[in-house]
Order: sequence, then structure tokens, then C-alpha cells
Amino acid sequence: MPNNHTETKKDVEAIYPLSPMQKGILFHALSFPESDCFFQQFTCTITGHLDILAFEKSWQTLVERHPVLRTSFVWEKVKQPLQVVRKHANLSWCNQDWSYLSDQEQDLGWEKLLKADRADKFKLSQAPLMRCTLVKIKDDSYKFLWSHHHIIIDGWCLSIIWQEILLLQQEYQNGQDITFPPSSSYKNHIAWLQQQDFAKAEKFWSNELLSFEAPKVLGKMVSISQERLNWGNYCQQITELPETLTDSLQKLAQKYGLTLSTIMQGCWAILLSRYSGESEVSFGTLTSGRFPHLPNIETAVGMFANTLPVVLSCSGEENLVAWLKSLQIKLAKIQDYAYSSLSDIQKLSKIPRNISMFESIVAFENFPIDEAILEGKNNLNIDDIKVFVQSDFPLTLIAIPRKINLCLQIDYYDKCLETSVIQNLGNNLKSLLENIVTNPEQKIADLSLLADAEKYQILEEWNNTVRDYPKDKCIHHLFEEQVAKTPDAVAVVFEEESLTYRQLNEKANQLAHYLQGLGVKPETLVGICVKRSLEMVIGLLGILKAGGAYVPMDMAYPSDRLTYILSDAKAIILLTHSSLKNLENLGNQGQIIVDLDIILSNLEILPQTNPISPVQDQNLAYVIYTSGSTGNPKGVSIEHCNTVQLLHWAKEVFSPDEMAGVLASTSICFDLSVFEIFLPLSWGGTVILAENALSLPTLPAANRVVLVNTVPSAITQLLQINGIPASVRTVNLAGEALKNSLVEQIKRHDSIKKIYNLYGPSEDTTYSTYVLVNDYIKGLVPIGKAIANTQAYILDSYLQPVPIGVRGELYLGGAGLARGYLNRP
Repeated sequence: MPNNHTETKKDVEAIYPLSPMQKGILFHALSFPESDCFFQQFTCTITGHLDILAFEKSWQTLVERHPVLRTSFVWEKVKQPLQVVRKHANLSWCNQDWSYLSDQEQDLGWEKLLKADRADKFKLSQAPLMRCTLVKIKDDSYKFLWSHHHIIIDGWCLSIIWQEILLLQQEYQNGQDITFPPSSSYKNHIAWLQQQDFAKAEKFWSNELLSFEAPKVLGKMVSISQERLNWGNYCQQITELPETLTDSLQKLAQKYGLTLSTIMQGCWAILLSRYSGESEVSFGTLTSGRFPHLPNIETAVGMFANTLPVVLSCSGEENLVAWLKSLQIKLAKIQDYAYSSLSDIQKLSKIPRNISMFESIVAFENFPIDEAILEGKNNLNIDDIKVFVQSDFPLTLIAIPRKINLCLQIDYYDKCLETSVIQNLGNNLKSLLENIVTNPEQKIADLSLLADAEKYQILEEWNNTVRDYPKDKCIHHLFEEQVAKTPDAVAVVFEEESLTYRQLNEKANQLAHYLQGLGVKPETLVGICVKRSLEMVIGLLGILKAGGAYVPMDMAYPSDRLTYILSDAKAIILLTHSSLKNLENLGNQGQIIVDLDIILSNLEILPQTNPISPVQDQNLAYVIYTSGSTGNPKGVSIEHCNTVQLLHWAKEVFSPDEMAGVLASTSICFDLSVFEIFLPLSWGGTVILAENALSLPTLPAANRVVLVNTVPSAITQLLQINGIPASVRTVNLAGEALKNSLVEQIKRHDSIKKIYNLYGPSEDTTYSTYVLVNDYIKGLVPIGKAIANTQAYILDSYLQPVPIGVRGELYLGGAGLARGYLNRP
């Protein structure tokens, strides 16, 4: 015999191979010897007149009755692992008396005992792989601990064993011996398994896994290939379904010829699909493995269960009932080949051996252990029943049918799954089930995972952003109103030069009159490609005041990109500098080239008053072109009303002191520049122009900068060169993902009091969401909530709002939404 056991050959009753599930458990036990997976503890409180000797004798009788309880395992120096049944095995039994201890001391002692028991791992080479501890806590009151290894029995056996134990205990206590009918032999079950058509099973599983290429992840679950010891604590969440819902589910199952197990597995598949964003999902299903090949199989004791993969598509267009019926047929076919081992099945798939085929399993317990005990309790009161069992999968759903309702138990490792996801998982399942019973004939795409309260919170409460703002004004109207209030305040600074509000307005007015003479009117697109200067701001305002919309272009753009933009926008005028070499050939397209260097010095004869223009808030203000990384650049068409609502939101968030000096370092070809230039000019602040953010330390007006609006990479470099002036109080970051490490660096700068993270695409007018991030120290920095008059929704592929904590796609709407892409649908 192999050398990993100490018993003699004479003590051997039988030797035979392992079942598929046993093989997997043995592999795990050998690979992760410190893991608590498959170590099971059953605890309860027993109250009443308990004959301790009869109770202990009952458990020993149980060991003698069922060969699997006298089984050990060998794996060294053999071709394949084997299980060895001993003729005799003495159950380890411990009696303790804690009745003299206080309640608090008993509670602490019990927790210590459970922990020590879990630390005392079973040696799989020594039978029996179970032990019992009975602790007296009061007269006629005991705590009982039964520990065993999952490799010898499955969950189905718990109720069978307890029914036999209570019957034995009663008979022994009465001084009688009981004769049970012969128990079904687990050896015969193994023999039957070896006779099955594995070639037929291989063909079935190969077909099942034909399109299966990768397991789908729920939330932010870690890969199952990672070290299990780093999965954290094994936690549990229980959701009790109302009796009315349970009754409705049973009636639905009866009406359509479905089982509750099918409905639960279908719900889990839909939930996985919504959480992962994938139509094809995979999970493990726990089968009883009790084929009707042995007599009395329903009362047999052993490891019959098996975990098998379920791979299915949750197409949103399918009718729910029809889909559930097809799932039930699929599950029945899977059951026919439940004798296959999971490792053999995986070899037929495209999934690497070190990656699990699925990361969650679903079990449907038809025989709740506590009800089985209560039914056979005799004169003993058995309560506070708890079963400690750890799965080797990150997430497990157990559906437990009670007498009056259905209980959903979710077991998980807290480092594998985000707590926020797990906290909502049970509620999402409950809501999904409620939605199903309400209308079982609907399409899968129409099913919602949200309860009414959560749906209201997401769709209504969090998007209640309505604020008043002038719906009849244009950008330049806000500027003109400010000119009337503070004509002599400094409006814009560049290097050593500056313009007051009055000066800037008068020069922009003269340019506007000139442009109107060239034919500029509402919806006229005017290109502007100029160096960073006071003239740039004059040019932008002049175009808007004339009634047109500006199309910004960068002097560094290649000639072909400039040509494309002008052609696509059909701009009739281009404001620029004639000295730019890459603009030499642009006039051939018919545009009027206006040299700002020359024209601004020759406009003295034109009026300095605000020009009259029919432009309205629904007219275009500017068209910013995308990078073209996914094809030709597209022009994002922004109307005046879009920007006006943005500026009014910003006025609510940023104080006059913060707008007193705003760094404008972003190219006008990017929409961050809209905030930097037009926000201060609309509310009496000063625009401090810079070539780029990194030139901030060398600006003559650096100590006047209060608000810096830039990207994280630029602020990182400024911190490295100690280039942020002491005058800066507020930092706005956008355009790139913001990391907490950068937030912490910025917070060390004593003068900076506020840090905002802002997010938004050009298509929604610069900013869509914002958050003050000073208090976010751990985790990811969020992008915040929707700005005023904007809505933000996270939806799945069926446009259903996803539950809190679940990934989806961001949908934006509201007053900031652009007219569209220029000249495109």
C-alpha cells in the first residue's frame, strides 16, 4: 500500500477511484493546504434532556453504517488517486462542561473553539474525516459542533444524516436498538460512473463550449487564477423573499412547466449579463449527481454532487418564457452528463487551465437542513443552526426554499468583489424576480434589475439638476452686460499687455462690424487660426458679435488638416496671420483671408458700439473639430444656449474671487478653452493668457492667477518644478483620469484650497459632471454628479439603468448637448 497512511491492509474494506467532484476537491486541498475551502462546520444549540452517551453512540453508529464516513484517500505512488474504506474508524468525540462560565465567557470560548477547530485541518489520509464536540452551557442546554471534510459528503447528506442521528439517539436513549435498511453503497456509484460513455459526454461538452472563449467577470472580481489566500474574508448576505413573491414564482413555474431552479439560474444568467455587459455568460451549476441507478439513492450518503459549467446567451430580443424553457432543456441535458469531471470538461474549452471557466456558482437546496432537523427533533429543541462552508469560487448563490418563502444566500470573498456590488446584489435579484412575475412574457431586454426606489433615485433624484438661466442670450451678451458693470476692470492679460473690458469690447465691436460687411451673419462659420495673443480673444468675440460661429484651428496643424477643416466647415472667412507658411495655399479654396495683424490697426473708422445682429441663442457659437483618431475629424456644433447654461452653472460653483484670475492656457481648438476664456469674461474676472500651462511660473502676471484649469499631466509637471504660484486657490482637472496620488500631492501645496475633477466630452459642451475631490483619499476619484441642467445616466446595452456599483455606458443629455456633428446625421 502507499506510504501516506498508517493503517494495515487487514483493516481495508474497499478501494476504488474518486468521483469527479472528489478529484477537484483533492486537487484543491493539495494545492492550497492552508485554505478553509471544503472544511465544513455544522453548529447548533440543543435544549432538553439529552442522553450524551446515546448521542455519542448514535454518531459512532452512523460512521459504522456508511462506508464513506470511514473513508480516507491516497494519492502518492499510485496511477490515480484512490479512496480507501476502513472496516473500522473511531469517531473523534470531545465533551466539555462550560456551565460554570458566564454567558460572555462562553461566547468568547465558543468563537475560540471554532477558530481552533478550523485551524486543525483534516489529514485526508486518515479516517474518519469528521469529528464532534459537545459543550454543556447550562443544565439541559448544549452547543454542538460537527466538523467534516466536504470530500466525503455533499450538502444533500446533511439532512439525511441528522434524520438518522435523531432516530438513533431516541432509540438508544430508550434502550432499544434500531435496524436500518441497507444503505446504498457509494462504491457502487463509483463503479457506475466508470461504466459511462465518456466519448459521448466529450462530444456533448465540446458542442456546448464551441463559442465559449472567456469567462465573464461580475463587477471587479479578481481572476480566479490569483492566489486564493489573498481573497480576503468569506462573507455572507441573505435576502428573504416575501411570501407573496415566492407564491407568485411557484404559480409562474407551474403555469409554464418550469422549475424554480430553472427560474433562479435564468435570473442569475441575466444578472451576470447586465453586470458584465456581455450577452454570453458562464456560471457553475451544482447538480445533485444522484442518478436513479442505485436503489434508495435519495437516502444515500456520499459525495454525489458535481459542479458543471453553464454557458448561455442572454439575447435581449428573446421572449423571457421561451428563453427559460430552452434553458430548462439545456440544464436537463447537462444533468445527463453530470458524471463528467470539471477538469476534463475544461480541456475541451478554449480556457487556459490556470483560469476558471466561471467565477460564480448557483446551487438550489431542495432539502434545507434546519427544517429536516425540526421535523425529527423528538423531545429536543434544536435551533441556532449554522453551517460554515467555504467555496473555492469567489461568488456563490444558494437558493433555499423554506416552508413559506424562498431565501437567497450569497456567499463571497470580500477582496474579490466590491462591497457596493454585493450589497445591492440580493436586492437586484429580488427586483428582477418581481419584474418577471409581473410580466413573464416580456423581452429579456425589458427586464429591470432595479427596485422602484432605486430607479427613482438614479433616474430622478440624482438628475434633478434644473436651474434657471437666461434662455434668450448669447455668449457675447453676457460679456456686454459685464462691460456695462465694470468697464475699467482688466479683462485679459497677455505677457506685459492687457485690455480692460471697455477696450476689449470696443476692439471686438470694430472687428464685428468689419466681418458683417464681409457677409458674416447667423450660422456663418468663420475660421480662426492665430497665435496666442490679445488679438486671439478679440477675434473670438468679434466673430460672435458679428453673429457668426468660430471654427478654431491650430497653427501647428498640417496643411492637409487645415484644408480639410475649412472645406468641411465651408468657412467663408479665415482670421489668421499672413506670415504663417502652412496657410499659403488655403486662399485657393475661396476663403477670404483676414490678417488680424493688419486689419485690427485699420479699423479706427468703424463703430465701437455693439453691432446689431439677428443671432439668437439657438444659433451656432462655435464648431470644434475632433482629433479624427477614428476616421476623419468631425465638427462638434455648439449653440450659444449650450455654452450659456455652462457659464451659469460655473457661476454657481466658482466664486468671484476664484474668477478674479483664471489661467487660460488651453488651445482654443480644445473645449477647455471655452471655460477658461468666457467664464471670467462673463462675470467680471480676468483672463490670463499663457502659451501653455507649463509657462505659468514665468508669466509676468503669474501672481494674479487664482484658478488653474488644466489636465492632470500638466499639473503633475508644474508640481515637479514647483511652478504653482502661491496665489492659486483652486485647481480644476479634466481631460484625463485623475489619480488619488496626484490629489494628495496637490493638497500638500498650502495655498490650494479646492480641487475639482471635471468630466465631459466636447459633444456636451466642455463639462458634464464635476466633484470637489478634497475629501477623496482612498479608491478611485469619481467624476461626480451632473452639472446644472444636464443629466447623466449609466445604462446597459439595452438602455436599462444599471444598479449602483455596476459598470455600464455613460449617457449624457440636457441643455449642454450639442446640436450634432456638422454636416453629418
